[in-house]
Amino acid sequence: MTCGWAALLYAFLFFQSSCTFYTYQKYKKEAKKKDGDSKAPSFRQVKYEGKGSKLNLCANRTVGNYLEQTPAFLLAIWMCAIFVDVETAILYGWLWILFRAIYPIVFYIGGLFLFVSTIPAYFCVWYMLWRVVAVAAAT
Repeated sequence: MTCGWAALLYAFLFFQSSCTFYTYQKYKKEAKKKDGDSKAPSFRQVKYEGKGSKLNLCANRTVGNYLEQTPAFLLAIWMCAIFVDVETAILYGWLWILFRAIYPIVFYIGGLFLFVSTIPAYFCVWYMLWRVVAVAAAT
């Protein structure tokens, strides 16, 4: 599961970088087409200063949200695997990864679609933690 988590992290990081390069090149082409005097934002402005597109925001929030949710997920999955059972941890771990994998799509669509990714992923984490607490309470 930890390898699946890491693979998705690097997929999101690659997505983030490729969106930045794509947007930067797009702005350069558009500035050239206009009149030759228009200046495209610098790479730094696109990457760090909010001059990017909706796609950049989507990629940045995908990585940011993934990293925000990572400590709770890794804690829950490892505690569940150690104290409850490995099969439960694997099942809910893969479900969490699945729901996190659709995050960039639903973020880009916008609105309440974002909850299609986030709420089920939160449920996976809370279920694993609940199972750990239940086992501890029964012991």
